[in-house]
Amino acid sequence: MFVVDTTIIIPTFNGCNVLEACLRSLALQKNKNFNVLVVDNGSTDKTITMIEDVYPSAVVLPLGSNLGFAKAVNIGIKSVFTPYVLLLNNDTIAEPDFIDVLVGSIQSASHDIAAFNPMVLSIDGSKVENCGFYLDNKWRAHHIYADVKPSEVKNEIKEIFGVNAGASVFRMDFFKDVGYFDDDFFAYYEDVDLSIRGRARGWKYFCAPQARVLHHHSHTGNSFPGLKNFYLRRNYLWYVIKNASVAYALKLILALVLKDVGNAVHHLKSSQNREYAKIIIKAYFSTIMSLRGLIKKRFKNVIS
Repeated sequence: MFVVDTTIIIPTFNGCNVLEACLRSLALQKNKNFNVLVVDNGSTDKTITMIEDVYPSAVVLPLGSNLGFAKAVNIGIKSVFTPYVLLLNNDTIAEPDFIDVLVGSIQSASHDIAAFNPMVLSIDGSKVENCGFYLDNKWRAHHIYADVKPSEVKNEIKEIFGVNAGASVFRMDFFKDVGYFDDDFFAYYEDVDLSIRGRARGWKYFCAPQARVLHHHSHTGNSFPGLKNFYLRRNYLWYVIKNASVAYALKLILALVLKDVGNAVHHLKSSQNREYAKIIIKAYFSTIMSLRGLIKKRFKNVIS
């Protein structure tokens, strides 16, 4: 009996054109042992009819409105029962052996490895976008191997700090143990938060650079630049508050506040940059209003 062990979950919002290319690349995969679940965040374009034409075997889960990346993938994960879940952005194009290599890597790995990140490339394949991420001493997330040529990356599996939720395969047992993405993040850095929480519980993450996927960087986010900048700043504050030690979190946030106050005053004086200043102020206001809930979410085992 043929048993499917992997579900590919693709959240989408009005991304009909890029999603079509993504689905066509999945149809060309050498390894066919997977199901496809498209979680639709209330698209008003021709997404649904396109899926029926291009990839009729895909299951579509319509949400009715845009609930954000984090909640959409959580709903998707909770609706499937396969031992592995592969999260994939709608603006990606997978190389033919992508599934075979990436899923094969986690299948053969020890059970304490929660997820594998592939090599994510620019859409033309000329540069690496990421092979996972690491945190610097200010807890800012940075892509591993960002902007280098693919030929400069060794084709060997290596441990990384955390994985990119836009193109990574996870064990379902990981979510059962750690929990899911934080719905309240909406979009951006929800994978950083989850990766930190997983590490606090002993889970590991690796990169399998032989598995390659092309990516239209920020195709959806660039359609809403103001919102993107808001979530990037706010969600950084959120994952620091949720996961860093109290002393370290206060140190990081105080330094950022002092820097941002000066920048905000400068930007408010300029009509050209006034909107950016408002975004920064809004991010801090949202954080203050959410502080009680963030403190409740803090893990007992935090990283200093």
